[in-house]
Amino acid sequence: MIQNEYVESVSASLVREYLSRKSLKATLQSMDKELPRNDYSISNRSQLAKEIHINNLMKKNKEQEEPLRSMIEIITKYFLEKHSSKNSTVPTQSSSGASLSGGNANKTSALYDQSELAFSGLPPEDVSGRKAAKATVIHMPAQRPGSRFDNEDDNKPRQSFHQNSSRTEAPAQATSRPSSSRRRGMSGPITSNLDDKSRKNKKKTSANISGNASLTFDNDITSEYSTHIVDDYLTDKKSNKTDTKSSTDSFQDLLIAANSRSSKLKEKKKNEKDSKKDENQDLRKSRELDGDSMPERPQSRRRKSSTKMREKSTTLGDVELGDLDDLDDGITEKVGPKTMPSGLQSKINFSSKPITLNEAMELKNLIFGTSQSAFNDEWYKQGFGFSNAARLEYGIVQHKGGPCGILASVQACMLQQLLFGERKHASSASLQPLPTERSQCLAGGLADIFWRAGSRKSATVCLSSGRTVFTCGGRYKADNLTETLNLNTFSTYEDLSNFLKANIGAFEGQNSPGVILSLYSVIFSRTVDKIIVDMDEPTNKLMGAHGYCTQEMVNLYLTGEAVSNVFNDIMELDSGGTDSMLLKGLSRRSDIGLVSLFEHYKSCEVGRYYKTPKYPIWVVCSESHFSVLFCLKKELISDWRVERRFDLYYYDGLARQDEEIRLTVDTTQVNPELPSEDDLIPPLELCIRTKWPGAVVNWNGSEPIL
Repeated sequence: MIQNEYVESVSASLVREYLSRKSLKATLQSMDKELPRNDYSISNRSQLAKEIHINNLMKKNKEQEEPLRSMIEIITKYFLEKHSSKNSTVPTQSSSGASLSGGNANKTSALYDQSELAFSGLPPEDVSGRKAAKATVIHMPAQRPGSRFDNEDDNKPRQSFHQNSSRTEAPAQATSRPSSSRRRGMSGPITSNLDDKSRKNKKKTSANISGNASLTFDNDITSEYSTHIVDDYLTDKKSNKTDTKSSTDSFQDLLIAANSRSSKLKEKKKNEKDSKKDENQDLRKSRELDGDSMPERPQSRRRKSSTKMREKSTTLGDVELGDLDDLDDGITEKVGPKTMPSGLQSKINFSSKPITLNEAMELKNLIFGTSQSAFNDEWYKQGFGFSNAARLEYGIVQHKGGPCGILASVQACMLQQLLFGERKHASSASLQPLPTERSQCLAGGLADIFWRAGSRKSATVCLSSGRTVFTCGGRYKADNLTETLNLNTFSTYEDLSNFLKANIGAFEGQNSPGVILSLYSVIFSRTVDKIIVDMDEPTNKLMGAHGYCTQEMVNLYLTGEAVSNVFNDIMELDSGGTDSMLLKGLSRRSDIGLVSLFEHYKSCEVGRYYKTPKYPIWVVCSESHFSVLFCLKKELISDWRVERRFDLYYYDGLARQDEEIRLTVDTTQVNPELPSEDDLIPPLELCIRTKWPGAVVNWNGSEPIL
């Protein structure tokens, strides 16, 4: 059984695609507030079509002279056509019924375009004698073949979507729309008491239509996901060919009536407009006579252009139909886990493809050394979720040990965006961001990491499609994530950043595999071949013992290159023979710095590229754990006078930190460091002194971390 959460997410994606195609931005924003996007939300229109298996319908629709704009309309058209030959009557709006917009008997609540009525094959019927339909029930599929949730139990009742076509002579069980939905222009499913009752019953009954006739859609939509959908479509189309011709003639009366009402309405509006125009002209003349001219409103040009657009659109009854745009336009900025913030581009250009078996095997070989391994639970359930502790809202929480190297690196890049981003001035108030602000900074930090790994020319973002995209072989161990990846490649930083901001929910969830998705993304951005060349030994792997991050993995996040060392440039190691070994370090100054406890113990040397980064943010390597140090003053890395006395903030996502830790570093004093008391000195102080030798560190009342 398919999880209800997945069905709801795909359905919501269809609704968002409809709202996007209809340019209902305000409604879309309201929907995103009331029903937030999640990891299963689909952000690409072509991917959504593949997911619900309507590619053939989309192609046929595009070949029409007047193609429909949204997927919901295409699906609705298909079922209207398919069921037209099986039912004697269809739900229509009574010509004498009251409309949904206010009970006016001279208006209809919904009318079909003539091109949409022609294919339906509906039987001829007297328009004036028809009774208004009360409701139509459509049951969604209980199972979608090929889903990753096929083997999961789902005892929840299936939902139904109810749509009231009229409120005239409504029976006792029918309910009217709420008053908030009666404003002109609102659309979409309306929740009522009838809906609540129907959700409790597993068996759904169809609504009565025209007396004893009924129209039932039970389980018919499951054929939408069948591989024989095209054959069914063509068979029904041939069988209904004769009925379609007669049905088209049967609706001429309805169309004539609608056009007549539309003409009267236009004429009435024109008369009102002319009368207002005459009044304005009289007022302008009177003011001119008085010496006071009437200034033109600044919005007059905009109104003229909008008037021209309305003239281009076609009107049928009370429904205004605009020109159809290209059906291949993307909806990435509208459909996704998060709403795109205002000001971003309306289109995001990128290429997308599913991962292959060979790519998945190369990926696991690089990380684990074998394609038979997989991540443990500490990695699978680790996302970039934030802390809710006071004054620590910026901090990413780590659940268990293991991925601390990635979390600290992403935390540092996120702080770079939060404190020193475009038109930002760091202060103590910057460390208390709103949830939306920190999410956007997280997206910006990930964009920097991926773009840097792609040599600032391209980047790849890996997201799960929710289903297996290749057949797993004997040499590959499936993990229900790697084999579901879609690889989205970007050629501009702006498109990459906008895409991540729209889909940041896939990385930000507390128990989502956000860390793994980020690791896959940075690897594909750099490419497996280049990472192997970066490392000292081509047989090295990115995952260390016990599921810990290696230095190569941390360097890949911070510098974009998976070098094995932390010193500057390349060091040649002469073994005394004819061959010498090249040890590779940083090739340029890093944006984010690094200090290491191993340097205090003389086990390694951290170069100036890491010790003096472009931003005063350092990843701290202490023993086998990574954390973050940062300063609010950017001048710390460029003005020696600031280095006399300054504050450093410390954050450790694994330590269950519940209060702010602020360290005051004083380099004007000499620290009386005694070698015999090394074990009593906090390791963090030893790491700080590798950058500022002999500095005195004051914990300002916080308990020193030993």
